[in-house]
Amino acid sequence: SMKDCDEIKNTLLQFFPRVGISLPERNDILELMRYDKKNAGGAIRFSLLEALGSACIDQQVSADQLHAAFEYYNE
Repeated sequence: SMKDCDEIKNTLLQFFPRVGISLPERNDILELMRYDKKNAGGAIRFSLLEALGSACIDQQVSADQLHAAFEYYNE
């Protein structure tokens, strides 16, 4: 839920300063992510939370979804 996302983001920001990530830096990060060992068939994969305390492994994430996540972080 967005409430859980906000809670996680706000908790992390209490301990770590926000680092702005520009569009060129995002593209560089996405390019580097392609080499992660979890990926398969050219797709970027993550372990994601379904809810706090409940993870879903081996989830494919698109470049658009990753850009949206960067936007959410930058807000």
